[in-house]
Amino acid sequence: MDDEATKILRLIIIVLFVCYALKLFFTRNSGTFRGQGYTIEWPAGWTDWDELNPDKKKKKRFAVADKTKPKATTYVTEDDVDYYTGAYAASMSITSLKLSTSAWIEDEMPKVMESLIEYGYKIIDKGEIKIDDELAKWVFYENKQDNALSFEFYIITEGNMFYKISFNTIKEKFNQYRPDFEKSKDSMKIKKGLF
Repeated sequence: MDDEATKILRLIIIVLFVCYALKLFFTRNSGTFRGQGYTIEWPAGWTDWDELNPDKKKKKRFAVADKTKPKATTYVTEDDVDYYTGAYAASMSITSLKLSTSAWIEDEMPKVMESLIEYGYKIIDKGEIKIDDELAKWVFYENKQDNALSFEFYIITEGNMFYKISFNTIKEKFNQYRPDFEKSKDSMKIKKGLF
């Protein structure tokens, strides 16, 4: 490589590094959660499930992260626990996974629906929307056994990233916590490009 090309390459690397550092600096305390290929604003007043249940979280020292396993993050309503079951009144989680092969949400959603019906859940409604310009298929269903409602959104991006956004609540609390869920869901940004 000649001297001029080396200088240009160094300049590009420096500019990319500075842009990334500035992005990290300006978003470090914004309440934004950074997951695998996405960011999201969790609802105010909700708490990370892992922080509330540190003894239930499996800790492996010196373990290398397994990229073939889904990564899940869950936030719960710490101050609102169901009196009868001891469960949190509402929870919201995002599961992400880099798929090893190409998949399309249009092909996978019928399998999801079959599984829910097989487990005895009552499908209330289903449809599709866009989340950060990505097609998301959703399903709203009831778990009569636990007196719970679930709202789930499924996304598969062109880069073969799979996301499942899940909102679960006891039936009586659904309308109370749905606005928190909708606001967080709508804040989701899916990584596109270098940063």
